Amino acid sequence: MIIIATVDVKCYFYPQTKTVKNYGLGLGGHQLYRYQAYCRTFQLEYTYRDYQAGIKEQVIKRAMNN
Repeated sequence: MIIIATVDVKCYFYPQTKTVKNYGLGLGGHQLYRYQAYCRTFQLEYTYRDYQAGIKEQVIKRAMNN
C-alpha cells in the first residue's frame, strides 16, 4: 500500500499554490520550492532563523527603538 500526502505550498512572493513545485534541496538540506511562473525559489524551513521572511523588518524595528 502506497500512501501519498499532498501539501498546498503558498509562495512567499505571490499567493498561489498551483504553480509551486518541488525543486530539490537547499544547502542546509531543507526542501526547495519553485514558483514556476516567475522562476523564483524559496524554502519553508531554514537552518538559521535570519533567513526567514519578516526577520529583517524585526531587526530594523528593534534597532530603531533602542
